[in-house]
Amino acid sequence: MSNENGNVTQERMDEIGKRLGEGAEAARTSIAKRLAEAASTIRTEIDENEDLDKDARVRATNIVDGLDSAAKYLETNTIDDIEDDAREVISDNPWQAIIAALVVGLILGWLLKGND
Repeated sequence: MSNENGNVTQERMDEIGKRLGEGAEAARTSIAKRLAEAASTIRTEIDENEDLDKDARVRATNIVDGLDSAAKYLETNTIDDIEDDAREVISDNPWQAIIAALVVGLILGWLLKGND
């Protein structure tokens, strides 16, 4: 009987894992598309705005290039590829990963706290 319950539980866990994977893939493609659209919109604004000084234009272009790179990375890599890359970066730079996680956690906590 307990073996049967274990099989049912494993099947449910497998189904949940499959759904999470599908959701992550959908999110990955959606985020890639939005990043590419944002980069295109900002690039158009840079090109059309003649009042931007050289320094502002360079900074804005660097931001757009970063958005384009992120979009292309998400478009060309699967969730498994992204996970492998993240594991490699974390193992190569553990302290930086800890600090980044702390900063992200603090920002998320601040954002989720709202106006209490």
